[in-house]
Amino acid sequence: MATLSRVAMLGAVNLTAAPVAAQVTPSVGRAFVWEATGGVLGSAAGIGLGLAIAEPDECDAEDLACILRGVGAVGVAAAIAAPVGTYLIGSALDTQPSLWGAVLGSIAGLAAGAGVIKLFDETGNDVEGAAAVVAVSLTHGVVTAVGSRLVASMRREVGE
Repeated sequence: MATLSRVAMLGAVNLTAAPVAAQVTPSVGRAFVWEATGGVLGSAAGIGLGLAIAEPDECDAEDLACILRGVGAVGVAAAIAAPVGTYLIGSALDTQPSLWGAVLGSIAGLAAGAGVIKLFDETGNDVEGAAAVVAVSLTHGVVTAVGSRLVASMRREVGE
């Protein structure tokens, strides 16, 4: 009996707490993975929607205004869809995501995604089509989730 009381005092066993299933919250790592998954899927969907709206094949190679409209449509759609994906999956799995953190992460993620494409370009590896969408979506989604987890962790620190 003495061992049980020592274990209970250490907090390893809480006999008055709610059932274990009700106490389980995702670990920080698992929360990040789920939110990043939502961000990547949201980013890919946003890029697809932006490409459908922009119709890049309709632009002449010399028509800079048309190209910039297309890039803008893709960027706006992805910037909205990635944090929505992060927040929806995070909320569904009770990771306690931060919508504002995801929005900030999405903005940074778009810049990071453009940087990844530029890095590939600088190294002589032309990335186009599906490979570019994958590279940008992965980068954008992960950075979106980083923003969500950072702000969520700051929110918990302030609340404690």
